[in-house]
Amino acid sequence: MKPSRLAILARTRARGVSLVTAVFLVVVLAGLAAAIVRVLVVQQATAAMDVLGLQAYQAARSGLEWGVYQQLRVQPLVPSVACFASPQTFAMPAAGNLRNFTVTVTCTAKAGNTAGDTTNRWTIAAVACNQPGAAGCPNNTTNVEYVQRRVQAELN
Repeated sequence: MKPSRLAILARTRARGVSLVTAVFLVVVLAGLAAAIVRVLVVQQATAAMDVLGLQAYQAARSGLEWGVYQQLRVQPLVPSVACFASPQTFAMPAAGNLRNFTVTVTCTAKAGNTAGDTTNRWTIAAVACNQPGAAGCPNNTTNVEYVQRRVQAELN
């Protein structure tokens, strides 16, 4: 038996529909794959910036501890309202995880503010950044990879 002309025509039309469906599915799946890759790239960049932020905080914390040590070391020897030589800028040691950071530590002295108050106060501040300027940290840059953290403490 020979297939009828109508049956042959129906099979030909079905082949065209399946080709269009296959192309549509390939385009949709490619778009979905591109969107997933974009989300993963953004997530990776965000995680990397979070790590840099934590490292900057730890570098600033180290600078603050150094500044407190310097002030406590100087004060018993010279009981005055003076601070250690400030500001001090230094790079973190090259051997550690914080090697990409620079810290600027400043000390501000303040004498007692009333007649009966003879307490001296010192504010130690440390700013850590990964791209220091000519004067250290902070750096007024617009670079999206710039990270800085600031911590401070008051001694009396």
